[in-house]
Amino acid sequence: MCPPQYFDVPIEDKARNPWMSVRQKPDPAVAFQQWQKLLDFYAFHKLGMWFLRAQEGLFDQVFTANIAWHKGNRAVIARLAPEWRRPEEKIVRDWFVREKYQVLDLPEDIFFEGQGDVLSIGDSGYLFCYGIRNNLEAMEFLERNLNLGGKFIPLKLVNPQFYHGDVCIRYSRHRNALLYNPLAFDSESLRRIEQLPLKKMAAPKEMWVQETPKGRNFPLNGCYVDRIETFPWDLSLGPFPAKVRTWIQEDGGEIWISNYDQFGLSGAGHRCCSYFLD
Repeated sequence: MCPPQYFDVPIEDKARNPWMSVRQKPDPAVAFQQWQKLLDFYAFHKLGMWFLRAQEGLFDQVFTANIAWHKGNRAVIARLAPEWRRPEEKIVRDWFVREKYQVLDLPEDIFFEGQGDVLSIGDSGYLFCYGIRNNLEAMEFLERNLNLGGKFIPLKLVNPQFYHGDVCIRYSRHRNALLYNPLAFDSESLRRIEQLPLKKMAAPKEMWVQETPKGRNFPLNGCYVDRIETFPWDLSLGPFPAKVRTWIQEDGGEIWISNYDQFGLSGAGHRCCSYFLD
């Protein structure tokens, strides 16, 4: 993780992130409180944690999910599409080198945004989301250079509002289940999702984006720790959708809800702020 010390929305680039608006900026104190609550959740469940040092000017550095993807001790460093994020690549490369990973660099003409677009789905392999901020060639690079132990299933993103996989599709290992936004993918990708030998649910519309008075939540942009699944959601605006709660709990899953609407101003949630090493 990386503390949101310099988190901000100082620029707009609708082609790469349609949610960013300089007319609606995050409150630094509230953002830090929301980030700290997620950190406390991980600490309570005894996850080991490592931190990148926040650097002034890198206002998206808190979104560590995008910085790399690794398998075993081999790490592929991201090549980030937004120019303002590219200085992060050297920072994370140096971190993986210090931690004794074998580091691999993508060709300069291939964009890839790490764990934000690759989902491990147990024995079924990996989902690779591409089309907006990722090149399909990055999937081929990963296949050639990593010992995956499973196949990639490409899913094409076609809605610019959901430009990363982690804002529109999520997996629970405990339940071997997939929750996804059907508006985000092309028809062929939806067929591939439906053919997966997993428990699946198309998320109801209210879970695609939750607008709040001071920001927005992306409920699908959450994580799981064992049987507990996290969701960015503001309970003061209404209860968590009962259909999804029942779907999770009937398989022994649990739900942890935490408002993350300041990071939603930049199109992010719990998952975007978490890079998982295991």
